[in-house]
Amino acid sequence: MTNRNTPFSLMLAPDCQLEAFAPDVETAITLARDALPFLHQAYLSESTVVSSGDEGDASTLTCLLCGAVNPQRPGRTALVAMQEHQMEEHDLPAEAFQAAVRISMVPASAETYVWAFPQAVTSRLSLPQASYLSATKRRTIQAAEPLPHDSKVVGLVFKSRGMPPVLQIIHLVEQDERAWYGYPIDAPRAGDPLVWPRGEWEFADRADTLE
Repeated sequence: MTNRNTPFSLMLAPDCQLEAFAPDVETAITLARDALPFLHQAYLSESTVVSSGDEGDASTLTCLLCGAVNPQRPGRTALVAMQEHQMEEHDLPAEAFQAAVRISMVPASAETYVWAFPQAVTSRLSLPQASYLSATKRRTIQAAEPLPHDSKVVGLVFKSRGMPPVLQIIHLVEQDERAWYGYPIDAPRAGDPLVWPRGEWEFADRADTLE
């Protein structure tokens, strides 16, 4: 499934890193929130397989609109068979797939994917959620890079009802009205900065992080 979007690494919760290929960070955050329950469900299942390198053929694909797993069509790859299933059974137009955003979890040994439609497409098709397809496969762990030495160190706090706050210290690279961008202080730098969405995370005064 071709995706010409920009990758964003999102921290929606402690120890919960997602990667979203999306046109902008706002879309990435919105669709990552929608996809997270489906990513957890796929990751906890026993259907993860070893990938042969092709994103569709070696993965276990699940239709999130009806639960169908790897529908078979003679002469079709797994991905094409799934798309035909969703066009025939759920009236998804072929052009809608071109607008899809891919979201994945980033664990140590296996990767799960969810594809979701931007809000405009989801509304036009009257879908119950943005996420429409999930896949499970093995992932390749990238080599880590040295931590930046000139970035600002800040604290971010994750708060969830019924759970104690969790503090994350990061090397802050930049920030805007949607998120903070940086690297965990206790992990090596790898790739682009992670995205810490405002709403899930709150800024912590530096003095509080030293208690």
